[in-house]
Amino acid sequence: MEKGQRKYGLKTKGNIIFLCVAMILCGCGCARHYTVFQYDNGDDYSSEGLYRIVDRKGRIGYADKEGKTVIRPRFAFGYPFEGGRAKVTDSGQRKEVPGSGGEYHYWESDGWYYIDRNGNKLPDYRLLQSLRYTYTGDSIIITDDADKEQCAGIHENMIRPVLAELASSLNGCGEAERMADRAGYCDVRHYLEVPGTDSLQGGNIWITVDILSSNNPDFNRCLNAIGKKEYYALKWAPESPEQCLVFTEERKLVVVWCSLFHDGKEAVQKVRKILEPLTVDSPKYKKQTEGH
Repeated sequence: MEKGQRKYGLKTKGNIIFLCVAMILCGCGCARHYTVFQYDNGDDYSSEGLYRIVDRKGRIGYADKEGKTVIRPRFAFGYPFEGGRAKVTDSGQRKEVPGSGGEYHYWESDGWYYIDRNGNKLPDYRLLQSLRYTYTGDSIIITDDADKEQCAGIHENMIRPVLAELASSLNGCGEAERMADRAGYCDVRHYLEVPGTDSLQGGNIWITVDILSSNNPDFNRCLNAIGKKEYYALKWAPESPEQCLVFTEERKLVVVWCSLFHDGKEAVQKVRKILEPLTVDSPKYKKQTEGH
């Protein structure tokens, strides 16, 4: 019995040692618990179910209302979630707001970007809505539950005038206007929210991109003529501040609408960068449209 008791005692001791090690490890995990980010002399407020947390190195992360870490702290700074995304950065520095006497500060960085609720980096634009339709030369055929009246208005009041102006600018490519009236085209229209840059003034800007395609020979001759120039800047109407940039991409005619272009060349380069994930057959496009 004594021998068995010694064995039993060793087993118990082993269990105690195991429990102690587990508690120490758990203790280490608890020590890694993060503190709530301090905002306006108090704990950060919850925005869309998440609030900001900070680790010992001052890095920003996000936790839910139950205190569970959703996005571990890894950002130099981050703003609260809004519209399903948060603006964050991996660099920069904290600076004092001039005239605040050290009471207020802001974060300065040249490397801002957006993340989703899983911490994944989002592209530097937001797809708000897309619609697709075809103009046959006689009627409008809609897809993806688009509004037929809206698409007819886009064709009549926006696309046709641009094609007519484009035909005039191209000196001899009147086929573009005939193409709009007779042969028809397919249009994929995207409504985007884009952060302000040197090419797009101000804060977040809402722009519209039409991507036209057609098998008509007149359309292809028009594309060939446009391809000789990087882009065209056209007025929507003489009395309107609205303007558009027109260029070609992979045998498609791209029309970018915005009234706040500052640098057309940079704006075109920016739009070219986002066209690939906006291709409706692209997995990137399908992923982005989820939840919008």
